[in-house]
Amino acid sequence: MFILKLRRKIIRIKNACSIKYLEILYGKKFYLSNANLGKRFEFDIAAKNYQMNFGKNISFKRYGLICIRENGQLSIGNNVFFNSFISINCHYKISIGDDCIFGESVKIYDHNHNYKNKFAPVAKQGYNYGEIVIGKNCWIGSNVIILKGAHIGDNAVIGANCIVFKDILPGTVLKAGNSAAY
Repeated sequence: MFILKLRRKIIRIKNACSIKYLEILYGKKFYLSNANLGKRFEFDIAAKNYQMNFGKNISFKRYGLICIRENGQLSIGNNVFFNSFISINCHYKISIGDDCIFGESVKIYDHNHNYKNKFAPVAKQGYNYGEIVIGKNCWIGSNVIILKGAHIGDNAVIGANCIVFKDILPGTVLKAGNSAAY
């Protein structure tokens, strides 16, 4: 059984027929075909104007989360695999190319809290945004964090425990454990 949270409403999905129902219910805002959703995978969508497009043959292992807020636009290509505990947090725009592989516990954030006023609570200062683009045929290792504004070129390999906050050129191998991308 799959659990979807849409507009703060939990929908339990038992089979692919229920996914088709969501496509009809949410129209162009929700497009999901040939996806394999693992145990306790969740969608948490609380946005007025969002777009979510998934290609074919996408697999999510267990305990993943896709969270969409504001005007979030999430696009995932064909033949993409997400290991357990993936977390994709989209307020603005995230694009993932075909044939990518994601290790366990990868976190993706296209936004960050504003914190310019040191006397105001951070939670009340809003967000700033940056588009994330992950090219085709990328391998993203376990525990990688991808932050707003990052562009990862085609055929890149990001080693485990890296934090990516800048552009990674196509074909680059970023060694495991780097605390930041260059």
